[in-house]
Amino acid sequence: MSEIKQLENQITELNSKLNLLLSNMSTAQLQPCKYTLYDWLKEWYHTYKENELKPNSLLQLRICINKHIKGNLPNKLLNEFTAFEIQKALNQIESTRMRKYTYDTLGAALRQAYKLDLMPNDIMSKTDNIKHKRKTGRALTIDEQKHFIEIIQDNN
Repeated sequence: MSEIKQLENQITELNSKLNLLLSNMSTAQLQPCKYTLYDWLKEWYHTYKENELKPNSLLQLRICINKHIKGNLPNKLLNEFTAFEIQKALNQIESTRMRKYTYDTLGAALRQAYKLDLMPNDIMSKTDNIKHKRKTGRALTIDEQKHFIEIIQDNN
């Protein structure tokens, strides 16, 4: 048999094996997800945050979870969420600062679930990044304070 014919046979055999492998991968079943969103957030909080953050940061994190995540997303299995559903929930938060904080919190929790194979994909990577521009301000000068007080007193 010529070398070309041998190569053609090897290519055909490799293609057949590759197609079989791809077919098996597409029909492979993932382990069913055991965590609902709320259960996972609780587990994630206690495992990854509780011993790492200061009390005030933990308080802010709990407020974010309870008010903005639980307030905008249903309690269903992690693998049932879509990126579109999460994006819509984030968009319901009025304050861009809180929307960004919620995006970061939810993203950290769901990415950790993905790393632990609790979710089939990283759905947060499919959502739009939330941008927040911090407002800068300054205190009134003494002259501005005096002027402000004069205006208030004149209007009374």
